[in-house]
Amino acid sequence: MKNIRTRLLGISMATCLCLGLVACGKSSAPTTTFEPLPEEDTTTYRVGVIASGDNTYYSTMQQGFVDALNDTIGEDHLKLVTETIDEEHDGESICRDFLAKNVDLIYADGKSALVSSSIATMETPIVATGIYDFQTTLHIISSGSWDRLTGRNVTGITAFPAIAEQLSLLIEATPTLDAVGLLYVAGDTDAIYQNELLERYLNQAGIPWKEYELVLSSDLAAKEAAAEEDVEESEEESEETTESEEEETPRRKDSIITPMDVVKASGKEGANTNITSIGQTSIISGLLSHDSVRTAKTSEEWGRYKEASYRQVATEVLKVLEDEECDADTLKEAFPDFTEEQIDFLLENREDLTEDSLTAQLVSDNSNRIISYDNGNTTEEIIEQAASECSAFYFSAGSSLLEDVEEITDIANEHGVSTVSGDAEIGQYTLVNFYSDPYDMGYRAGKQAYRILVGGEDPAEIKVGLPDGADYVKLYNADIAELFERTFPKSFQEFHEYLESYVPGTNTKRVTASAEE
Repeated sequence: MKNIRTRLLGISMATCLCLGLVACGKSSAPTTTFEPLPEEDTTTYRVGVIASGDNTYYSTMQQGFVDALNDTIGEDHLKLVTETIDEEHDGESICRDFLAKNVDLIYADGKSALVSSSIATMETPIVATGIYDFQTTLHIISSGSWDRLTGRNVTGITAFPAIAEQLSLLIEATPTLDAVGLLYVAGDTDAIYQNELLERYLNQAGIPWKEYELVLSSDLAAKEAAAEEDVEESEEESEETTESEEEETPRRKDSIITPMDVVKASGKEGANTNITSIGQTSIISGLLSHDSVRTAKTSEEWGRYKEASYRQVATEVLKVLEDEECDADTLKEAFPDFTEEQIDFLLENREDLTEDSLTAQLVSDNSNRIISYDNGNTTEEIIEQAASECSAFYFSAGSSLLEDVEEITDIANEHGVSTVSGDAEIGQYTLVNFYSDPYDMGYRAGKQAYRILVGGEDPAEIKVGLPDGADYVKLYNADIAELFERTFPKSFQEFHEYLESYVPGTNTKRVTASAEE
């Protein structure tokens, strides 16, 4: 009982800490009066609009941005040039064309659009949305807490979800939150950044967590195809080898240790990978460091949590073994994950086993059984393992796992593991998620553009806008909730019902003449 109370107290304190940090992080923007341009004013503002892709998310943000400009500046004073990055139009070319047309401002939707525009110009103002991490995207190094000023011609509204609400959502979605699995793809710095922030709060609450680094199905297929091609080429080269070449002593490639071999070795599980550039101590700095090898992490609580789990299993096994009629079939039915070797061991040593000795044996068996791509395991097998270890899975907002999320959540559902996501795109497959109206994000960016174009403010001095926790809507998937026999309070909306009826921009406070921000 004492441990349960301690855990609950830790969760409560962590949640309060999160809310406090979010509140403290906000600062009100300078009051801006949106005065319409005089009728005699013939000024026309050229704005280049670039989107990272063609989808509803970006188009809804664009609509909010354009509506804000029309509400504040006036449609008659605007000339918009809209382009989308695709296979035929790369971001750099689009931005060069904008600059050739002397645009007064560039509006960038999404990470690719911001990267392209920020490379193209250091002078023309840029307002961006759909960005989870401005600091990493723009390679801004800060020795302390970032003040949300880019120090250059860029500002915008971040799509970064409120971490305090993420923690609350995990707790609300999982009646018994024993451990959290954080799923991500290597190289997805947005996901890694969100994970590491959430991990801090999980630590505060005393909740064990473990990261699971996955490889996308499309990347695995490409790798297998490349391997097959290499084999075919190798066989062809072997057939063409001359007798004189065969007589020479071959130089074994695997006998040479290269710098890259050392780097790869340092990234193996269990290796000491705490390699950080001098002077770079923050999460952001670590993500920007090219001389660090990052591997999946576990919390300090994880080892104790796993030992407690094995001890519980050991207790159950010993209880089953007390029955004199217990045989291999009995054990296999009671513990389907046990191997034949483990079952033989139990039957052969049933008289000598104790809770301590069996717990130690289970810990040893697990430590020697590493499930990984390097050992030939599939994504399905890795998720199966994760589902046996965790009570909840977390997908960061904007996660790169979108193409594989359905397969992952199907396995999670079979094991009764809660799935939580930071946005509604992946949220269509998870038990619960957050929805934030992209129209509102675009509209807020449009008001920033007014401050720059009409008010003459410097984007370097306009702080990147933070999300407002009050703007997030908590959604749950009724089909999965029914499968789990779980109900949610009125503070949640059913995912499909809400998004089918909600009109983007419904809750956005639009500007009227002489209105103040």
